[in-house]
Amino acid sequence: MIVTGARGCVYCLGNAILRPDQILVRSRSSYVVAPRGQLAGGFLAAAPYSCVSSLSRLEPDTLRDLALQLSLIVDFYRNEGHESVTLYEQGRGGAGATRDPKDGFPLHAHLCAVAGSVNLDARLRTEGVIVELAKLAELPLAVKGRAYVLAVTSEPSGVRLRAYVASNPEQARQLESLRLRVWIAGELGSPRRAHWRNEPADDELESLVGRFRDYLATS
Repeated sequence: MIVTGARGCVYCLGNAILRPDQILVRSRSSYVVAPRGQLAGGFLAAAPYSCVSSLSRLEPDTLRDLALQLSLIVDFYRNEGHESVTLYEQGRGGAGATRDPKDGFPLHAHLCAVAGSVNLDARLRTEGVIVELAKLAELPLAVKGRAYVLAVTSEPSGVRLRAYVASNPEQARQLESLRLRVWIAGELGSPRRAHWRNEPADDELESLVGRFRDYLATS
């Protein structure tokens, strides 16, 4: 499926910015992609075809579809020997914004995934009210049209979903301008990878694509 959305949007497949080989799985309303600029070895993302500014603004069926992609990504990492998995979404567009307030790029909702445990609470616990979720489909009701960050951690003990939701205008501004990738790259010991255009890591990307396709063929 190819959908044309905002001009210049990386995640709108109609813009052909992502190469066909980077698209690993296509479902009815979403897809899994191996982005350029591997934040960590095995960096993946899941996104809806439609150019919607945050996951919280998606229809329930699409959220359920994305939840299946989330489970697939976690299973892939487990198959690679990683017990812990961290996924997150910066819901900058939760309040309705359609472009990044600093750099102006289109906001296309996507869920990022890295193998391993990243303590997002250490960075986000002061940025908003924490709302625990039982499933991804609860996100729209939990954030109620506000900016947020969604964090998903999968451990052997289970999966935890929580949203850090802005409760005042200052927190909203902080969450909308937050560069979480920069902090995560530092936590993972690879600060240069915060800026993917400077560190495209195409060799790692090619390896990841091959490993994921092998996983799909044998699962």
